[in-house]
Amino acid sequence: MDLSSLGSMQIANNLPPELLSQINVLIKIMQAAGVMFIIYLAFLITQVILNWKRNKKVNEISAEIKKMNGNLKKLLNKKKK
Repeated sequence: MDLSSLGSMQIANNLPPELLSQINVLIKIMQAAGVMFIIYLAFLITQVILNWKRNKKVNEISAEIKKMNGNLKKLLNKKKK
């Protein structure tokens, strides 16, 4: 054993059992919060990827619409002359 684990074991042995059980509950809550945070990060990364793909497609459609509008204006100008 190294000195840090030996020190923490001595502290744990000197604590009353009621306080130790409360600390265990706190540790379990922190572990659950950590797992939830990791799941949330995975969700956010997925959302960023999906939004990026969606925005790319919208920009492509927008460019096509602008091109069609330009062609339509050319056709309308030819009919007026």
